[in-house]
Amino acid sequence: MANINDNNIRIEINGKTYSQFEELSITRSLSSIGGSFEAVIANKVISQIPVKMGYGAVCFVNGNPVLNGYIDKITPAYDEKSHSVNISGFDNTIDIVRSSVSASAEYTGKIKVEKLVEKILKDNGISDITVRNRTGIDIYYEKDEISAGVSGESIFDYLDRICRKKQCLLTGDGLGNIAIYRTSGIDIKGVLQNIVDSNKNKHIKSAHSEYDFSARFRNIIIRSQDPAGKDLQGSATDSGARDETTKVIIYDTAVDKKTADDIAIWEVNKRRSDSIKYYAETFGYWAKNDVIWAPNQLVTIVDEYADINSKMLLDSVTYRLSKAAGSTTNLEFISPDSYSLQVADPNSKYNKIGDNIVVNT
Repeated sequence: MANINDNNIRIEINGKTYSQFEELSITRSLSSIGGSFEAVIANKVISQIPVKMGYGAVCFVNGNPVLNGYIDKITPAYDEKSHSVNISGFDNTIDIVRSSVSASAEYTGKIKVEKLVEKILKDNGISDITVRNRTGIDIYYEKDEISAGVSGESIFDYLDRICRKKQCLLTGDGLGNIAIYRTSGIDIKGVLQNIVDSNKNKHIKSAHSEYDFSARFRNIIIRSQDPAGKDLQGSATDSGARDETTKVIIYDTAVDKKTADDIAIWEVNKRRSDSIKYYAETFGYWAKNDVIWAPNQLVTIVDEYADINSKMLLDSVTYRLSKAAGSTTNLEFISPDSYSLQVADPNSKYNKIGDNIVVNT
């Protein structure tokens, strides 16, 4: 079993290991397809660091591979006292964000969500990304549900749009592959505590919460057409938003009534998740013994200052190393039902998020 006080972080660049950095950060997020990294190597000139644009880079945190990508930016900097080199890059899935849809293809017959994503990638010249369905169920598209044609939008935006139609989240796994979720997270039985006048706060270096309801509406309405061209409407209600507020979203591809209602529920839950967030900076990279922090974890947050006693979903993780601050991890938590059609049980004993701050959530 790993010692929770032992933390290490390293990058293999073109097969060579680097672990001595002035600063290093690695970021992964459920809500972002591509992870990223940035490293500063101090008191070195570029000729002393054998790295080049496009070199492969694999990042490890406490022995766990967390990002597989490449270098796409190198910035040497110097003054009369010092020299340093800044190296940054992304995991391999960033290519689908940077590339536009260029192929006009026909998608005929019934097809699984992961097979459809793979086909769209292949049609647009990307064949080295593996797509995995992590929803736990088979999800199918019918012929009439997919619009074809050259849209000009990024491949990721196009894929994200059609996956949301089935209430699926498209994200990167950090290792250059795509994962498809419809998730409430993986409960790691981890706990973060920040209690007034307590000695249980040793894991948290700093924390804050954010309550922002500006993008929430009492009524979400989805307007579209069915495959026969008949207008239809789906809707969902957010009981925690202000009365008499309505958001209408126009869907440009054909759906049925149930799908329109499900999309509306998805929108309500996503906007709820974005309205309440909890941020923490922890010492080290371990969530608990033998488990490092990672996106899609469910963690119990008990923070009296932030007015939270609830299980929350870990959306974004940034591992940091610096000579000044040591080994730390920045965590961003959101509602546990953020990427799901189900809302968290209101009778659960872990359901207190901002009860003294927000109204009717």
